[in-house]
Amino acid sequence: GPGTMAAPEAPTTTSMQQDECEAACAPLLLGTSPLLKGIGALSEADELVLLRERHALYLTSGLGRLPGGFVSLDASRSWIVYWILHGLSLLEAEPVDDYDRVVETLRRFQATAVGPGGFGGGPQQVPHLAPTYAAVLALVTVGTAEALDAVDRAGLYKFFMEMKHPSGGFSMQHDGEVDARGTYTAVAIAALTNILTEEFKEGVVEYLLSCQTYEGGFGGEPGNEAHGGYNYCAMAALVLLRAAHRADLDAQEFWLVNRQMETEGGFQGRTNKLVDGCYSFWQGAAFALVAIARAGYVHPEIRLLDGGPPEGMADAADEEGGMDALDVDDEVTEAVDAATPSSGPLSMNQFKLQDYVLRCAQFPQGGLRDKPGKHRDFYHSCYCLSGLAVAQHGVRSPQGGGRPHAAVLGEVGNLLADTSPLFNVRADRAEAAILHYRRLPTGHAALTSDDSDTPAGAAPRPGCCGQAAPGGARGTPPRPATSPLPGCVVRKPSCSCHATTPRKPAEGVRGGGVARMGGEGCAAHGLTDKPSPNPSRARPPNAASGTRAASAEHALDGIAEHAGDVGVVAAHRHVHRGVLRPQLGVDERRGRHRGRGGAPRRASAREDGLQGRLDALHVVRGQRLELLPELRQGPHPGRGARLGLAGVPLPPRAEVLRGDGQRAHEGLGAAREGER
Repeated sequence: GPGTMAAPEAPTTTSMQQDECEAACAPLLLGTSPLLKGIGALSEADELVLLRERHALYLTSGLGRLPGGFVSLDASRSWIVYWILHGLSLLEAEPVDDYDRVVETLRRFQATAVGPGGFGGGPQQVPHLAPTYAAVLALVTVGTAEALDAVDRAGLYKFFMEMKHPSGGFSMQHDGEVDARGTYTAVAIAALTNILTEEFKEGVVEYLLSCQTYEGGFGGEPGNEAHGGYNYCAMAALVLLRAAHRADLDAQEFWLVNRQMETEGGFQGRTNKLVDGCYSFWQGAAFALVAIARAGYVHPEIRLLDGGPPEGMADAADEEGGMDALDVDDEVTEAVDAATPSSGPLSMNQFKLQDYVLRCAQFPQGGLRDKPGKHRDFYHSCYCLSGLAVAQHGVRSPQGGGRPHAAVLGEVGNLLADTSPLFNVRADRAEAAILHYRRLPTGHAALTSDDSDTPAGAAPRPGCCGQAAPGGARGTPPRPATSPLPGCVVRKPSCSCHATTPRKPAEGVRGGGVARMGGEGCAAHGLTDKPSPNPSRARPPNAASGTRAASAEHALDGIAEHAGDVGVVAAHRHVHRGVLRPQLGVDERRGRHRGRGGAPRRASAREDGLQGRLDALHVVRGQRLELLPELRQGPHPGRGARLGLAGVPLPPRAEVLRGDGQRAHEGLGAAREGER
């Protein structure tokens, strides 16, 4: 009745979690937080500081040997490479000495198992749209002609068209889910590599528009809850297709502004969820996409995609292509202003977003995180830095002959390189890639012709497909001319050693198979034309007694070849029935292998010899055997050299600053996030 007071609402699980999150952030959000001063994130002049060198050191550490716990992310190796390279490029601390190794590593991820053109998460893995997106963006970040030409555009187009679904969306892989992220990854890479044909685009816009919800955001599929990651994917794809104006942009913007947290300043991914540093990009970049759509798609990258000249050129006929075409913009400097609560052209609070990243997302020893109390990982490091770049630079426009002022919170040295809101690679790398690929043939007929199978300029690698090879760089003997190498792009009988050659599907095996599932066959690997009745249990053929051992020896050579890959997971591989299998935590004293039915089986003399060669590739750390990948050569003061591949002294892996209780499996929490 009148005069009575309403009973206070009982706390819910989510409200209590929100209170706990705000309490964890509160000490860091104080204007002169002693915690920030203690870690160096607040200067003596009380200005926020981006711990640039620590972040660069942490990210660089992932390009060598990863901790054993990362074996669960073996299918995400292309993602790890992309997260690290993009983060370092924004910090302007690029590992250029590793770029050749990056390109060779990613070559081996392309079309080695099922279907043409796409990339898997690692060597001989099934092509998938998510790692394809990550691998191509990593190559674009490298930015060299060799990196850009490593993409088999014709094979990629065929893979995309195989993934196209009658609904208009795209499946992530054969028989995979159809959603907005799969559709965006296909559209983004197709646009970037100039294979976005009319046949490709058919029905795509209608599918994406059907994913917008009553809240105003986009869900992963029609009828799903609006979600920050899927919302970004749908909006970016619609902008690339020049169709975002057909969505309800007012509802989209209303949903976005309500995702920025009032206390923390960062973004949540969905209604009634907690703040998360990765949404600094997913939600922050969506504001830039809305601005581009409202401006009539006036944006430097859109202009290049539409065939216009680079910024600063009056005529596309003057363009030479590649990074050289962008040199004209070097004189157009970007003014840097101190950020204020009203800074920036976007409808979000760009000041508060920078404040959250610098105060709450920086891990004291380097790397960035979800929120206080969480551990750092490569995924959050990449997307926190990307969101910070968006908040600093806003959205660019070619109108006015220059770039808008960057608004930087804290020290001027906090300024990051600009990132593309469409692709999330550095803006200059995206523009250079568009210029490079738009000179190449396009159109459905050209991309599906037989002549398009072999990349332009393909030639046998030394020591592969009949080409004699010189002696190895480390004094190893020359490789026989009959032994194929990973990464070969010449169309020879298909096998796993031809990394860009799709294998012919074996009869009865849907979509093809891995190296041991039949197909055309390869005598060098002991393969036959007989298909395996059960691909999941396929084994090397039981031919002559030496066949499996010969196959294992070739695979062992492959391990030596792959030991220089970027992001090799420390794991022991042992010879078992002629196959090298991953086996973590194998005790060095274990000398027998299990045969059929689990009975102990003594390895043959030939396998023992192979095992000895394999053990030469390992070093003992405690009670585990770990594969030591090739690291950059150079002195490492204070540490003795360790015996590495072919007896070459190698420096130990980069030392990583660690806090108390830092777990070896840090970064594993990003596994699900990386598949957005």
